[in-house]
Amino acid sequence: EISTTDEKYYKWTQWIFLKLFKAGLAYKQEMPINFGDATEKDVTESIIFDEEEDDSFPDLLKPNSPFVQALTSSATERYAPPVTHYDETDNDEADDEEIEKLLRSDTIWYCGECMSCVTRCPRKNAAGLIIMSLRNLSIELGYFIDSEKGRQQYLLTKDLCSNILYYGYCVYPRRFDYAGHPESGRVWEWEEKHLDDVFERLGGNLDGSGPGAMRRIPQEDLDQLKAIFDITGASDRMEAVRKAGERKAAEWGMTKEEFEAKIYTDSSPKHLNH
Repeated sequence: EISTTDEKYYKWTQWIFLKLFKAGLAYKQEMPINFGDATEKDVTESIIFDEEEDDSFPDLLKPNSPFVQALTSSATERYAPPVTHYDETDNDEADDEEIEKLLRSDTIWYCGECMSCVTRCPRKNAAGLIIMSLRNLSIELGYFIDSEKGRQQYLLTKDLCSNILYYGYCVYPRRFDYAGHPESGRVWEWEEKHLDDVFERLGGNLDGSGPGAMRRIPQEDLDQLKAIFDITGASDRMEAVRKAGERKAAEWGMTKEEFEAKIYTDSSPKHLNH
């Protein structure tokens, strides 16, 4: 669980902000701020309290100094990855080593991205957004393939994205087999062998035309999905993940099938909660 009041957390957010600021991706600007139901008196007292209680907080980040993040498509190329501590000396070489270690680890893949961090944090900090950025960077740099949980992106991309593009569904029953997913239980093993009968009895429309659960998606709609993947860069991302997986399989001397089976079955005890 992440505590946004922990120094180990907020020194990251400070570093990330300074990296954005130095790269020109965050700038100071007069603008209205929506404080919800808070009155002007509440806001003023809050700012005064923050300044009196935490003099160590950098002036750059004071609550009464509103900044706007100007994130662009080239943001990743324009500033260095976030580092692990707030330090005016800016020892980038040591910081880069730490961030690379993090991006190659399992740590960033534990978050469920449920964003409950926002509702639980008194300051509404969104730790999940930082996790999303770190995951994105890990995949772009190819580091994800070095961790057990990161490698699962290979199968998620291969299976779920392919299902969306070819069938219009994240999970397509004819491609979800008991042999590959024994955790689905013996009931699914039976259903897999009687899919058409099960869907008919339940009023579904598996692979049929017209309305109904699991109906066949028209090709023109699938073509539109493919166009969205191409335009947004998702197709390029899928290809990058695929190539990273193939490189790792070759490095380990495995066939594609052996590599996929390893990802499916690998589960270190260190990931379990005790």
